[in-house]
Amino acid sequence: EGDWDAAHALFTQAVGVAQSFGHAPLAAYSRLGVLTSEFSANPSPSLIEPLEAMLSTLREQPRAHVLAGCLGLLADARLEIGDPTAEAELREILAISREHSLAQMIPEAEVGLGRVALLRGDLASAGDHFASALIGSRRESLALVEAMALRGQGDVALLEATTTAQPSARARALWQQGLEAAVSPRSVVAATLRARLEASDAVGGKLATYERDGY
Repeated sequence: EGDWDAAHALFTQAVGVAQSFGHAPLAAYSRLGVLTSEFSANPSPSLIEPLEAMLSTLREQPRAHVLAGCLGLLADARLEIGDPTAEAELREILAISREHSLAQMIPEAEVGLGRVALLRGDLASAGDHFASALIGSRRESLALVEAMALRGQGDVALLEATTTAQPSARARALWQQGLEAAVSPRSVVAATLRARLEASDAVGGKLATYERDGY
């Protein structure tokens, strides 16, 4: 896990410096860093409003990677409250990333689209998005995104299981692969994967609580 308090302080300082020089793009990028550190330390839908305001500012002085980063953070905030309208931001990230050759941003957007599909109960679409995310994350060497994609594939496998008494062996195998791919044992991704494995006997085929409380 990162030191989000230190990151927040540094990004806040950078905002002030950029503003003092009248460097609007750098100020916007630094402000996005402030919001990212706040969300990473405490994922909360309360950041939706400031992120929407930030997005409006970024559209006036677009920098593709910064704009895509803001869209991704906004989508994450929406998904924290189970809001499938995050799809709009995620699809815009895909469009921006393909237009500007930002290949490393595509896999995580695919994970987000998989989460949206799960919220809508569309397991086939969710599986497709998680599969695309897995391929892309491995190609781009994005270990945490790979873990997220495997976590999603495990969730789909669980929901597709013919019995709800026990989670499927495939779900457990995918979660275990995700845990091994997560790299940092202290990461949020690793923690949610461990929770799935440890609680699997009790959870059975019911995944709903994970969508907001442990994704």
